[in-house]
Amino acid sequence: MSSIEIVIIDEGDVAGEVLVPRPEQSVVAVPPPGDGPGYWAGGPSAVEWDGDIYLAYRLRRPLGMGRGYAVAVARSGDGEHFETLLTITKE
Repeated sequence: MSSIEIVIIDEGDVAGEVLVPRPEQSVVAVPPPGDGPGYWAGGPSAVEWDGDIYLAYRLRRPLGMGRGYAVAVARSGDGEHFETLLTITKE
């Protein structure tokens, strides 16, 4: 089971314009859509716009249960708590 983890980086972590990941400070921003093997939320892409962070990610279920079934887009004001704006199913 996998989830999307967001690494929180503050201004003290910026070296020039390169952000350095700090896995020990990461938090789960998007949990997997179910419990058990084969459920995960991942393959994320994020962009900051107008003070908010927008995150697009894939949702997966186990093989035989419609594995790749949706892509979601979410928004966050703090980079940690995301509100789903839309979910696009493969239908």
